[in-house]
Amino acid sequence: MEKAKELTEKDIERIVEKILRGKGIVNYLQNLAIKDDLKLLSHMMDKRFEEMLHYMDRRFGGINRRFEDINKRFEDINTRFEGLTHYIDKRFDGINKRINLLISLIFGFNIPILIGLITLILKTFL
Repeated sequence: MEKAKELTEKDIERIVEKILRGKGIVNYLQNLAIKDDLKLLSHMMDKRFEEMLHYMDRRFGGINRRFEDINKRFEDINTRFEGLTHYIDKRFDGINKRINLLISLIFGFNIPILIGLITLILKTFL
C-alpha cells in the first residue's frame, strides 16, 4: 500500500511511456487517455488513503477518550480508598490510645493492691 502511495505522477508517466511506446497520433491519444486515467486513479487512491487515515484518527480518538474515562474512574476509586484507609487509621489510633490507657490504669491500680496484699501477708505472718 505504501509503495503505491509513494508513486508520484512523474513515476506514473514514465511507466506509462515505457509500456505504451507506439507510433502515430492514435497511439499518442491512447497514451494520453491512459496517463489521465492513471493520474485520476492515483488521485482517487490518495483521497481514499486520506479518508482512511481520518477515520482511523477519529476511531482511535474515541478509544483514547474511553481509556481516559477509565483512568479517571480508577483515580476516583484510589482517592476513595485513600480516604477510607485514613479514616481506618484514625479509628485504630483512637482505639490504641484507649487500650493503652486501660493497660496503664490496670497496672496503676494493681501495684498499690499488690503492695497492700504483700504488707497484709507480711503483717499476718510476722
